[in-house]
Amino acid sequence: MNRNGKLFFIHKWCGLVLAAFLTLQAFTGVVLSFRAELTKAMYPAEKVVANDRVVAAVVNWTEVQAKSREQGFSIERIHFFDTVALARLMPPGSDWPVMAMFDRSSGQLIKEGSLFSFPIELAARLHYSLVVGGVGGLIIGLEGFLLAAMVITGFILWWPAPGRWSRSLTLTFRQRGTGFWIQLHKVVGAWLAAILLLAGLSGFILVFEDYLKPVVAKITPVTELAMPQLPAFDGTLAKRNYGPPMAVVEREFSGERLRQLRFIGEDHRALIFILHNSQGENTHALNFAIVDRVDNTLAATFDADSVPAAERFFQSMLPLHSGHIAGLPGRLLNLAGGLGLLTIAISGFVLWLRRRKLAVSRVNPLVSEV
Repeated sequence: MNRNGKLFFIHKWCGLVLAAFLTLQAFTGVVLSFRAELTKAMYPAEKVVANDRVVAAVVNWTEVQAKSREQGFSIERIHFFDTVALARLMPPGSDWPVMAMFDRSSGQLIKEGSLFSFPIELAARLHYSLVVGGVGGLIIGLEGFLLAAMVITGFILWWPAPGRWSRSLTLTFRQRGTGFWIQLHKVVGAWLAAILLLAGLSGFILVFEDYLKPVVAKITPVTELAMPQLPAFDGTLAKRNYGPPMAVVEREFSGERLRQLRFIGEDHRALIFILHNSQGENTHALNFAIVDRVDNTLAATFDADSVPAAERFFQSMLPLHSGHIAGLPGRLLNLAGGLGLLTIAISGFVLWLRRRKLAVSRVNPLVSEV
C-alpha cells in the first residue's frame, strides 16, 4: 500500500467510525453557537436582573419539590442567560437532572421538567458528553482528535496539481451520480478544512484539559482555581439569604455579568460564581470567585487578566471552539463549519455505500452497478 493508500485508509475509517457522532456534533454545535439567542426567542422575558431573587426562588422551588416527591434534591448549578435562569437539580442516586427555568427579573417559574423538556439544554449535554457523563466526554474528546486526523489526511489527498486549483475549489452541478458526491465531498472539505481542524483540536483540548495542564505546567506556569479548605462551622446557614455573597462578588468584579452559579455542600456553604470578563483585557475569558457564606468573604478568586499565557491559551479554547472569539462573524463561520460537516459526513457515507455496492457487483454480476 503506497502513501496515498495509507492516508485514504485512515481517512475512510475515521469517517466511518465518526459518521453518526459527527452528524450529532455538527447539529448540536450549530444550535449552541446561537444558544443565547435561541433561549431568548423561546422564553422571552423582561431584561431586568435580580439575581438574588432568582437564586432564592430556585432554592425555595427545590425544597417544595423535595417535599412533594419525598426525596432530597441537590442544586448543582444555575446558568444565567439575558432574560432567564436555568437551574439544574440532581435527585439522589440519579444521573438524570431535573431542570427548571425562571424569569430573571421576577424569579417566577417559567417551566420545569426533565432534560428532554429543554431541547437547547439537551443539545448542550449531547454535545459535551452524549448525556452519559464522563465516558461520553472521553468519546467526544477522542472524536475531536480523529476529526483532526480525518481533516489532515483528507486535505493531503485533495491537494491539487499545479494549474488545477480553481477547478479543485469549484463545485459544479454538471456531474451526476458518484462523480457529484465525490466533488461535493472534496470541495466542501477543502473550503472548511481550517475551521474543522480548529474545531477538532479545540474540542480535544477542552475535554482533556485536566490531563494536558500538568504536562504543560512542567514547561510553563499554569494557574488553576482550587477549592480552598474552609474553616470548621457547626451552625446553620439561611439558605435564602444570597444577597450578601452576591454583593461581595459584584464589588470584586464590578460590572461583569454573571454566567453561572454553582453550589457546594448540603447547606450551600460555598458558592462558586463564574462571571464574564467583558471589561478586561482577555474579553472572552471567565472570572471565578468562591464565597464562604459563613462570613460572606472571598475564599478564592481567579482573575482572567492575571493568569499566565498558558492559562490564557486554555481559556481561549471554548470561545475558539464555539466561534464566539470572533463575535458574530466567528459564529457564522462556525455555522458554516457545522453545515459543512453534515455535508461531508453524509456525502462520505454515500460514497462508501456506493463503493461497497460496486465491489459486491464485481463479485456477483447479478447485482447491478451504481
